Amino acid sequence: MKYTFNLIVIALMMSFAGCSSDEEQAGEIPGMGTAEGVLQVVEDYQAPEGFVIGDGIGVNYGSSNAGVKSYVPSTAALKSGSGWFNSYGSGRFIKIKLTITNVKDYGRCCWLPRGLVFEVSDPAYQHGMLMCWTPIWLRANQTRDIILEVFCINRGRSGSDTSVTYKVKGVTSSPVMKRFFQRLGWRKINKEFYYGTSAHQYELKAMAAEDLAKYDEISENLQEALWTLTDGDGDLTQEQIDYINSIPLMPEGTYPAYLDDEGAIPPEDWQEYPMGYSGN
Repeated sequence: MKYTFNLIVIALMMSFAGCSSDEEQAGEIPGMGTAEGVLQVVEDYQAPEGFVIGDGIGVNYGSSNAGVKSYVPSTAALKSGSGWFNSYGSGRFIKIKLTITNVKDYGRCCWLPRGLVFEVSDPAYQHGMLMCWTPIWLRANQTRDIILEVFCINRGRSGSDTSVTYKVKGVTSSPVMKRFFQRLGWRKINKEFYYGTSAHQYELKAMAAEDLAKYDEISENLQEALWTLTDGDGDLTQEQIDYINSIPLMPEGTYPAYLDDEGAIPPEDWQEYPMGYSGN
């Protein structure tokens, strides 16, 4: 009897060990880093009902002439009402020009989801990923061009430029990435978090240079942490974890926390980040 019991225990242990060995590991995520295979997503991306989003066009990284108004606008230009703030997201080496159309006859927000993956047309270039829920406000029947900065998920390949396009692939299904998002939570990682508003027009804060330096520091450190998972062979270092924990959280009430629940539907009437602007 004891012999039979031991055999059962050994069989169970081998079963659990086999399950564990099949779990996705850092550096082995299909389509990310140097791992073979195509990018895995929960489902093919469908724009929210009533919105139309085409494939993205690469922007030469570092260029301020991205073909849209007010890429990095001056305070004076924005106060004069000459354009919207059109740079969103967070990342180091990929900028994507997206055209978004609201076909409804009322203003509303189009939410770009955390974990949204952008598949590049040329394998010599990096695929990209958005790591924070990003609301884009559009007026009734309006089309907007925006620049979306996203993180690179293939270390060593080229960043964005005008020779490549980006397919909006879908939200990653990677367990490793999902754990990374849980660690990030609702921290202030996007560029737009470091700008203020005045009279419903975006403007640089009084300490604009300092704010941009902070954003650059955060995006650089998060890019290295992400590459640890896509191209490395282990988990984040304690130093990387401590840095992520040091990034300020967004104030409660300035984000829809329920979006952490799988399948949650984003609110249409939400304003862009930072709060206070709805395209009026």
